[in-house]
Amino acid sequence: MPELNRIETNDQGYLSALSGRDVIPPARNTTHSEIDVFNHPWGASQITEPSRFKYSIHFNADTPDWIPNVVENLNKFLSYEENWDSYGAERIEFDSTIFILEMLRELVDMDIPEPSVVPASDGCIQMEWHIKDTNFEIKMMPNRDTEYSFDDVRDDFEDKEDVFIFNRTQLPGDFIDCINDFLTCVSTR
Repeated sequence: MPELNRIETNDQGYLSALSGRDVIPPARNTTHSEIDVFNHPWGASQITEPSRFKYSIHFNADTPDWIPNVVENLNKFLSYEENWDSYGAERIEFDSTIFILEMLRELVDMDIPEPSVVPASDGCIQMEWHIKDTNFEIKMMPNRDTEYSFDDVRDDFEDKEDVFIFNRTQLPGDFIDCINDFLTCVSTR
């Protein structure tokens, strides 16, 4: 098993999903825990990667009731073995699951509806919304690359797609505009 020190730091020194403490390399067959309470703690749930470590998420009363369902699905995806789709799919990357939660933390503040969360054959996780003649998708890679696309079937809004490096404290303006277009479609149709 590769040694774990810190999960990732970007150019601005922003530490990824885990708190500011180092992740200690686990002893054989043990689980280590980390807790991230974000700025506004959420309630209590966990993402667990077997024999590596546990990531706890705290929810508050204002959190949408669908968040625990997302956490449950992410944990299920982490249990998938190599070739889980029988077409050579890669194991789901732990970091992708954490980045999905970090992204949701930002989107919940924007009143995003519940996404469908699905595993991708390349080990990444994707969130999808297909409602009211719109298709909005966000794919999180373990290296923080984030792909998104928005398609308005009625052509009231311009279709968009792009890639950016995810930093939960600095979402790109084009991405925020895309989310706002999607939310406008959902709330006005």
